[in-house]
Amino acid sequence: MSFEYNENTCNEIIKFYSGKIQEIRNDIDDLSSKIGTQADQAVVDAMNEYCNDRKQEIQKYQSRIEKFKGMLGSQ
Repeated sequence: MSFEYNENTCNEIIKFYSGKIQEIRNDIDDLSSKIGTQADQAVVDAMNEYCNDRKQEIQKYQSRIEKFKGMLGSQ
């Protein structure tokens, strides 16, 4: 059984991933604002690593959005 993505489904998926990206950006902004207040370099390094991991998640979601935008363009 195959699943067909229609325009509404693609738009909802794009909206979902866009929301996830915004949540991650808010998380990164919040954490980034706290990095400067940390005295322990190990904590700073861990916070930076976490932010970098979250940025990779954004890239993953952006590529998924592009995939679904491509599906919309091919309909």
